[in-house]
Amino acid sequence: MSTLTEQLSTIVTELETATRGRGLDVTVTADPHDAGAALAAGARAILVTAGPSIEFTTITQREYTWTAWALTGSGRDPVPALEALEKLLELADETLWITTARPYTLELNSGLFPGYEIEFTTHE
Repeated sequence: MSTLTEQLSTIVTELETATRGRGLDVTVTADPHDAGAALAAGARAILVTAGPSIEFTTITQREYTWTAWALTGSGRDPVPALEALEKLLELADETLWITTARPYTLELNSGLFPGYEIEFTTHE
């Protein structure tokens, strides 16, 4: 049984590997400050929450629902933002098997950024 910290590290590592494999410049992090800095510079980011919702399905099994945000710092023009987000959603879905994606504007210390709030589930 892995810890939540280990699962979070695995999720971030898998996403980083997938972005490098596609040649995408994306900051993948669980730290909102790191994501905000990348977005303020005009880049893309995937921000994963530091902890999931937990459903105790049986005495020994758990279902973890994680939330992440696929975000872009590409400015106010919706077309480039949507194109950047579409690539991030495809990558995240191939890596995490997203269950839900909702349009979302996330406020970080460096501003408001368009994106998608995504949910995915892991099991143990």
